[in-house]
Amino acid sequence: MVRIMSKVALVVLIAFGLFGVSFVPKAEAKTKKKVGFFTKMSRKIKRKVRHVAKKTRRAIGNTAARIEDGIMDAGVAAKKAITGKKCKTHVRGHYKKGQKSMTNGHFRRVSKKKKPAAGGGAPAPAPAPAPGQSFADPAFPQ
Repeated sequence: MVRIMSKVALVVLIAFGLFGVSFVPKAEAKTKKKVGFFTKMSRKIKRKVRHVAKKTRRAIGNTAARIEDGIMDAGVAAKKAITGKKCKTHVRGHYKKGQKSMTNGHFRRVSKKKKPAAGGGAPAPAPAPAPGQSFADPAFPQ
């Protein structure tokens, strides 16, 4: 009984394998269809329209961001004139390199200027002797 079932299963598997392999060449035999002139032209026009629309949308966004930045900077300048303090500035909206969407304008803090560190660098070189004077070595007094 087991032998008969194994023979039947083997025949069925071989049949499926043969039929399955026979379908693959038919799919691969189909060649790519030639693209017509009007199809090429319509694709080019669509691509160009999308490109121009993207450039226009970005230009309008940048113009609006410049207007907003001018208004916000005027407000910051007015506050500084009244209070004498400027703790923030407005950053204009912009597109980062490779970014699809625009970063909105926002305020950022102005950092307080720090004093340079005293004595942090290399020592200053000794002054050169004046013309007509010889260099006096402190280890050997004259």
